[in-house]
Amino acid sequence: MESATGDGDAQLLMPDVIMTSGAFEGSEDIALARDLARSFLTDVQAIHGLPVSPDTMSMVQLVVSELDTNARK
Repeated sequence: MESATGDGDAQLLMPDVIMTSGAFEGSEDIALARDLARSFLTDVQAIHGLPVSPDTMSMVQLVVSELDTNARK
C-alpha cells in the first residue's frame, strides 16, 4: 500500500513488514506448514507485541493446511 505525498513521492503506509516463508519438498508432513504458521504468529506476539487471538491462530493454521493440501494435489 502506498500513499502519494504532495511532492509526488510515494510513502509506504506500513514500513515494518513482518513475514516468513517455508519451502517443502516431496511428502513432508502438512503439519510442518501448520507449525511454521503457529511459530510465526507466536513470534509476532512475543517479539513485536502484536495481539493474535486464539481464533486467529486456529483459522490461520486451518487456511495454511488447506492451501498446502490443495497445492499438493
